[in-house]
Amino acid sequence: MANRKRIAIFTHNYPITSNQRKDAGIFVYDFAHELVKHADVFIFCPDFGGKKEKYKKVPVTWMDWHGPKKKFGTWPFFSPISVFNFFKLMYIGSREAEIFVKKNKIDYCLACWTLPSSIYTLWLKIKLGKPYGVWILGSDVNVYAKFPILRQLTVMALKKAETRFSNSYWLINIVSKLSERKCEYMDAITDFNVGSVKNKKLNNNVFNFMFAGSIRKVKGVDILVKATFELNKINSRFIVHILGDGPIKPEVERYVQDNKLSENVKFYGVVSKETVASFMKSADSLVVSSRAESIPLVIVEAARAGLPTISTDVGDDRMVIEKYKIGLVCKNNDPIDMANSMFKAMKEGKNFRRKRKIGLRELAKSRSQKVAVATFMKNI
Repeated sequence: MANRKRIAIFTHNYPITSNQRKDAGIFVYDFAHELVKHADVFIFCPDFGGKKEKYKKVPVTWMDWHGPKKKFGTWPFFSPISVFNFFKLMYIGSREAEIFVKKNKIDYCLACWTLPSSIYTLWLKIKLGKPYGVWILGSDVNVYAKFPILRQLTVMALKKAETRFSNSYWLINIVSKLSERKCEYMDAITDFNVGSVKNKKLNNNVFNFMFAGSIRKVKGVDILVKATFELNKINSRFIVHILGDGPIKPEVERYVQDNKLSENVKFYGVVSKETVASFMKSADSLVVSSRAESIPLVIVEAARAGLPTISTDVGDDRMVIEKYKIGLVCKNNDPIDMANSMFKAMKEGKNFRRKRKIGLRELAKSRSQKVAVATFMKNI
């Protein structure tokens, strides 16, 4: 249709193949594929390596910035090399973004995460007059705001944007104060369908906890395994199934081995979304052990499978869990309190899941790609 908007999504995190579902870029993929029903959509993402699928429905421009192939979010930020690479990424990215927007005759830009994407969109507004929005996702805005130059760039990018979106009410408050501008709530949700997936065969004689995500410091998996050590002192009839991989996995595995927890903690590495769904349909509780978070996608994904959550008190987690009555909240960075919450769940047994069915159903219904895209289209 002639009057369809041509929208560019700028992100540093996008799956290189359609079946890659292991990190945060999956919701950008799912959002783009819902948005394309209403507009022509084009993705711009730095090339961090790997063999790419040739996308047709939503084309992707992989920007070669002549830098390392490690994903931006995994860089050690205080390293001088990382600082150099960051500014190189911003400089080359801004130049290439200008070529990309002209070539694809873009009408509107959306920056996913604050940096580096919002710097590209800010440049495009200054140079070409292109309107843009920033989708603030996760606590990265807090990290960057601690550095004087990055704080100035972040605040400028947020202020100059036509609209600011966030997937967390906790972040909306931070962004509104930082930018002195209104910020709209917009879900960051994956297209996670558990309907046709078979249940995972688990030992029903024990309480089955599960963790699904990246095994990084911020995700607190080290706290979770310390909590299992404490819980094992009280009641050993449980298994924690850990699905995922990441830089601190060897450290976490070593702790499990050294403390003779191998019967209670099982590692599965990176698995498919179908495997995650099968665990969610059979487990007794999800555990979110994050040190920092806005709202983990995995809580909503678990809700679709009817799985309650035990979470640390981060971001919107307490608000969501208490509003929908879908689980328990424990103190952040506190293995003993986490162990106590896990023990409370174990005392309820299979009722821990059964009693929370209604709230889980309500949460799952309230969060969807269709609602997110409707919010976006209304505000551009």
